Amino acid sequence: PIDRRTDDRSGIALPGVGGTTTTVVVMGPGRSRLVGRVDGPDGPLAGGVVRLERLVGDGVAREDVPVAPDGTWNREDLLGGRYRVRAFAAPGFAMVAPEIFFLEDGTRELLLVVERFGDRDVDAVIAPSPPFVDERANLVVRVAAREVDLEGVVRTTPRPGIGVALGGSGGWTVVGESAGVTDLDGEVRFTLVCGGSGPQPLDALLDGTTSVPLGLPACVERAAPTTTTTTQQGTTSTTADGATTSSSSTTTTTTTTTTTDGG
Repeated sequence: PIDRRTDDRSGIALPGVGGTTTTVVVMGPGRSRLVGRVDGPDGPLAGGVVRLERLVGDGVAREDVPVAPDGTWNREDLLGGRYRVRAFAAPGFAMVAPEIFFLEDGTRELLLVVERFGDRDVDAVIAPSPPFVDERANLVVRVAAREVDLEGVVRTTPRPGIGVALGGSGGWTVVGESAGVTDLDGEVRFTLVCGGSGPQPLDALLDGTTSVPLGLPACVERAAPTTTTTTQQGTTSTTADGATTSSSSTTTTTTTTTTTDGG
């Protein structure tokens, strides 16, 4: 048997344990308080949440605070420190950028403003850009849906099967079909000819109900070629016996430079 009263093990070296040291981050209790209101495009946002994140080094403590019907919210007994705060309500409303600040003891009031999502997002790309007058250009119209997920992140998803018809007051001529249906990438392609320089408005009509301006760059005239001509005249010289001789020659160099805009 070992005598525990006399057995000294203080000199034994123990091997280290692998892994990393973790810090548990908590929200409270503390002496700080956050209060505020969430506004949307149509006024106070009811039924959403305000996500509070307390940041300590690489650690994060997170909590969702519900928004009252009048758009107000509050959270008491918080510890101070660095916070990241954003509001959202899936699937239609979210903040694009969060509020980041250092919270001290006491009460801090925040006004959080969310944007509306969920509508169809339409954009267009034309090549060359800008398009040349009286020359063909390729147009791609993209249709996507931007929705807010349950974590408050805005996701963009292509929308296949959407009917797209071209129209508007601009001087465009469509080569081939002026209407099509988006593919699996949410895209539909057209070939156009611009009929005049300057802005030429063009719209995309989605499923025959919603008209969206495409915001294409103004059409430009293709620059005409420029020509530079250099001419060298004859020379006169005197010989040793005083006679004068002359020679005449003409050299013409022509350089043609063509300047184009766009790609």
